[in-house]
Amino acid sequence: MRSPRTRHWRREKSLPYLLLAPALVLLAGMVYPFGLGLYYSFTSYWLQYPNRFRFVWFDNYLSLIEEPRRSSSRSGWGSRWRCSCMGASPGAA
Repeated sequence: MRSPRTRHWRREKSLPYLLLAPALVLLAGMVYPFGLGLYYSFTSYWLQYPNRFRFVWFDNYLSLIEEPRRSSSRSGWGSRWRCSCMGASPGAA
């Protein structure tokens, strides 16, 4: 039979890992969707046409940067992007 001192030492040694476990689970729950979103941002993927899946690499980001220059109307994607960054609705722009 082990002494109470040995059990106490093991409990103290494992306590930080037990307290860290919920934080690691939450971190994994946040990192996975972020990584998946980043992965899909490098692709041309439509839910309606899953067979047309292909990598476009930085084309999505380049079109996002170039879109406000091409769009002169306030109802285009450019104004929606600017409004979403500022926290306003597209109609209020």
